[in-house]
Amino acid sequence: MLCPWRGTGFVPQPCARRARRPQLKRDPLGSATHIPNGHHTCGVVDLHALHAHGAPQSAIVGIAVSDEFEIVFDTLSTTRKSQNLRQRAVIAFVIGSLEGTDERTVQYEGIADEPHGPERARLTELYFTVFPDGRERQNWPALTYIRAIPRWLRYSDYNVDPPVILEWDAAELRSLK
Repeated sequence: MLCPWRGTGFVPQPCARRARRPQLKRDPLGSATHIPNGHHTCGVVDLHALHAHGAPQSAIVGIAVSDEFEIVFDTLSTTRKSQNLRQRAVIAFVIGSLEGTDERTVQYEGIADEPHGPERARLTELYFTVFPDGRERQNWPALTYIRAIPRWLRYSDYNVDPPVILEWDAAELRSLK
């Protein structure tokens, strides 16, 4: 399998398919926007969901990430993203540096849900470690928390030559726990 080409003059390289957590564990993007090792880091990322009629829609959200690579964010239940995700639970994120000089990215595809009970409590505490002001928003009418459970990740590092491109499917991600 060849990885997608990127820019003029880029020669596609075979993907290195390895289920090795260290590449994702060591701050792969070197900024506030990355897939982290646990809840202690966060980011503002581009989220993608599908409208009921199949049209793609995007939003920028602040996230926290668990050790299991779950992503959690808050939103109002009246927003397009929450309505879309209730109808079609497929979700995708593109995570990258805001610096403009770091060419490392994570592509993330998963399934979204709105956790309740102990799961919600666990995930909101995770979210609050990243966004302490989130506690103040809990009193907002219609506030909800959405969790994404990963089904596929691709980490790309174009800062090196040849580029490093690693992928994990759902089974490989489960084995990282």
